[in-house]
Amino acid sequence: MNFLVVTDDEQWLNAVKPWIAAKSDAVEHDFALRSLNDDALSYPHTPDVVVLMSRHFAKAAEHHQLQPLEHVPFIYSSPASLDADIAPVLVDESNPPFVSINLKRGSLAIGRKRLTLTDTELKIFRYLHLQQGQPVSKQELQHQILKRDFGKFDRNLDMHVANIRKKLHQQGLPRSVILTVRGRGYSYNPQLIAALQTAT
Repeated sequence: MNFLVVTDDEQWLNAVKPWIAAKSDAVEHDFALRSLNDDALSYPHTPDVVVLMSRHFAKAAEHHQLQPLEHVPFIYSSPASLDADIAPVLVDESNPPFVSINLKRGSLAIGRKRLTLTDTELKIFRYLHLQQGQPVSKQELQHQILKRDFGKFDRNLDMHVANIRKKLHQQGLPRSVILTVRGRGYSYNPQLIAALQTAT
């Protein structure tokens, strides 16, 4: 399970750093620590749970950097109560997230199906997944993931998406988990994922 711990308090940020290091070494879960005072909120993998520590606001929607993660479960905590607050999540994994992305291990799990993707493929899937069905242009994906401009005859991005779809198909999953939106780019298909989850 991927935990993203975020705070807007620099004192709390420094207090939690040793805790993050100890947890990363002691358990199978992945923990990332980020400051909400940075210009942009980045994280190494799509979080399954966001742990929010703030003295200033009580809801994720109140902070613009957290709005893209509103669909992710939040735990509200402080450095003194972190262990107690996340304990129920660590203990109860009988209901893991249906879609789990782990860049550290290079794996994507959809239900009981596990795919091994390249680093670039996983980043593309994660980027689309975070948009939760909103189309993403090829230009944006090319710039954000491949770190270069998109050319009119550039098919590199299409090749990566085709490979993801092929690997989905090989695991018995629909290629349409990633949709082509004509004239707009690609999108993740949350309706299909919800249907797959209901059927399991």
